[in-house]
Amino acid sequence: MIFGLQRKIIDSTPYHFQPSNCDVISFDDSNNRKNIIPERKIEFNKEDKTFLKLSYQNQDFARTKHDYRNGYVQREVYYKIINDCVIYGDNGTVLQRPTNNLIAESGFDSRRIKSSYGYNKIRVLRKNKLDNRIYLSMFHIFASRNNYYHWLIDHFSKLFVFTLLPKDDYVLLLNDDCSQFQIDSLSYFIKNFPKVEIKFIPSNRCFVAPRTLIVSSISWHQNGWLPEEVIKFLKKLFIQQYELNDSLKIYIKRGNRRTIVNESILIQRLKELGYKIVLNEKLSFSEQIDLYKNASIVIGTHGAGLSNVLFSPQGSMVVELFPNNLIKPHYFFLSKSLQLNYHYFLGTALSKSGNKSFSIDVDKFLSFLDEINIGRKSY
Repeated sequence: MIFGLQRKIIDSTPYHFQPSNCDVISFDDSNNRKNIIPERKIEFNKEDKTFLKLSYQNQDFARTKHDYRNGYVQREVYYKIINDCVIYGDNGTVLQRPTNNLIAESGFDSRRIKSSYGYNKIRVLRKNKLDNRIYLSMFHIFASRNNYYHWLIDHFSKLFVFTLLPKDDYVLLLNDDCSQFQIDSLSYFIKNFPKVEIKFIPSNRCFVAPRTLIVSSISWHQNGWLPEEVIKFLKKLFIQQYELNDSLKIYIKRGNRRTIVNESILIQRLKELGYKIVLNEKLSFSEQIDLYKNASIVIGTHGAGLSNVLFSPQGSMVVELFPNNLIKPHYFFLSKSLQLNYHYFLGTALSKSGNKSFSIDVDKFLSFLDEINIGRKSY
């Protein structure tokens, strides 16, 4: 802890000296936090539990200390406004002064903070002092800097808090090298909350904030479950009306990573069934909303593009393709929370070299679509 003259000397310099022995603390037991979404037990049927057991066997959930095999407990969500903090521009984590404790909720949780860039390293960063408005960092984990899923599910979802906050002057902090989809999605938010300002900051500096808003994470590790309060907020923000088109069936084509080796054959067969082949990277954020809000069926390999089912109407069908050695439950949970009909299909093991591709048995997959009533025999 830094006291007296030492603190005055450090504060008088244009630099912040990050200590190497920061503790990570949480507001889990704080009496001063404001609870906004209660904890809820979510039950799953036998078929769902079969998938969760398969995913558990396939993934290293021991390191995250989360076992979803028998159900899920939706997180309690809360916020707290704290005084005298340092916000790091490279990883978005927040350091509370003068104790020099890193706040777990500012980086998803303590495990992610401890694995983030710069943790427990002595660093010297140029600092900027912010005014007395309330600041919320919008880049708490490194993955959200350019990952569509982490941005929408882990970060943007936290903006729900603005429907409940007391009146004050608020500012969202965003990196000045952020992705276009982040700017575009925030434009929807600002239209509805015009008094909230966005401030773009460089990643090679830190920022001393008199008041900082900390919002706890909505979801858990490898888990896209969204509370119904957050879903209503996001739907109202992004979607004016649904125009469900039973004939709009989408197949998401991935870029050059975790691809399907025989995808060209799969695409040809799906085109014959009337599927629209979509490369999300070629579409603007608003174009993706307009497309997926009208989709009755979405098929795709595990990847951030499936986050767009967030915009699909209740009852739409989601079919996720996995290599048989990489089965992750992110979109299972997201789909279930959105009341979508979720299914999955396994291919071969993911290759360990090159672009880490895999293949699927196209004929068996088409027969599988028949079994769930969205294949050849349904049209």
